[in-house]
Amino acid sequence: MTHDADPDRHEPVHGVAGEAVVGRGDGAVVVGVTGHRGLTGEQARYVAGQARRLLAPLAGTGFAGITCLAEGADSVVADVILALGGRLISVIPADGYRDFQPAAHLRDFDRLLRRSAEVVRQDRPTPDLASLMAASRVLVDASDQILAVWDGLPARGWGGTADVVEYAREQHRPVQIIWPAGAVRRRPADGGLVSGG
Repeated sequence: MTHDADPDRHEPVHGVAGEAVVGRGDGAVVVGVTGHRGLTGEQARYVAGQARRLLAPLAGTGFAGITCLAEGADSVVADVILALGGRLISVIPADGYRDFQPAAHLRDFDRLLRRSAEVVRQDRPTPDLASLMAASRVLVDASDQILAVWDGLPARGWGGTADVVEYAREQHRPVQIIWPAGAVRRRPADGGLVSGG
């Protein structure tokens, strides 16, 4: 895993997967973000509003949010973190992860990656279910609490949101769930690997 610290894009700090190289060093709260892809516009607006409500008390405290920048929940909440003045930490699961993103998401992915205060890159050759779950474990391990955009249903594939929530609970991280009552999750349009499911 390599770790790029921004804002000046200094030389990467190298670490081994699982080593605590992500973080703040200043005692500020780190909120990990996990959740479903393929949100409808209405669901995304609801998630943004609830994330803003939950994270607003941290504004001005130097808090950070850590996410894998996937389409859907990750990116919606990343924008809220930045709007509240938080530091964005991005975990990139594998080489080629950008290409794994839906074409419609690439502009947002690139924008959020540029705005990240830190970027942690796992040393994995391709994005697959194992690399996605490993990235989620890095995210949880570096977090003080987890914000999960989750419908409460089982994951559609290993490494989905339910698996990340389960891992977070095993690690004794408080988990705050956001999901609009009665909403039904849809499949992401890209038809790629099931993650964030």
